[in-house]
Amino acid sequence: MPDVDMCVTGSNARLLSKDVVTELRGRGQEMAMAPLAPLSFSEFMSAYGGDKRDGYAEYATYGELPAVLSKKMTQEKADYLSSLYDELYIRDIVERNGIRDTGNLEELIDVLSSAIGSLVNPSKISATFRSEKDTTIAPETVDRYLSHLEDAFLVSRAKRYDLKGRRYIGTPFKLYFSDLGCATRA
Repeated sequence: MPDVDMCVTGSNARLLSKDVVTELRGRGQEMAMAPLAPLSFSEFMSAYGGDKRDGYAEYATYGELPAVLSKKMTQEKADYLSSLYDELYIRDIVERNGIRDTGNLEELIDVLSSAIGSLVNPSKISATFRSEKDTTIAPETVDRYLSHLEDAFLVSRAKRYDLKGRRYIGTPFKLYFSDLGCATRA
């Protein structure tokens, strides 16, 4: 039929955008969208109704999700973010990828959220797990978990560029959380 556009969406646990692109190869275009719509700081402030400094502290602490604004108490905000993190992100990642050891995945997220913007190297993270946590997790598993976090839009990877060699460097790289509230929860 002429002049028809079709949008295909799905849960992270069921059908990621890369799966849709594979299925519709050559017949569609991918538009990656985060699972939740964050607010810009100006949008947040238009609904916050308070001092800009207090608003920024709130925005930086609890993230940019609209529902955070409807919660008045600190504990309500923390509970909301914890629930969102557990149900939307962790459960979807675990179900979709068949992860059996969720402890290592959650520990990895804790490590990443403690060092946002730092260089990330799967081999070094694996060595840290071995020496500090007495847990064996292969560098390949760490890298796979990082890819799962990216596919779920929980984190975004920033590649390093070598100006002299004029190429991207594979590792180490940096990861940034898509929502500050989820980083705080982790």
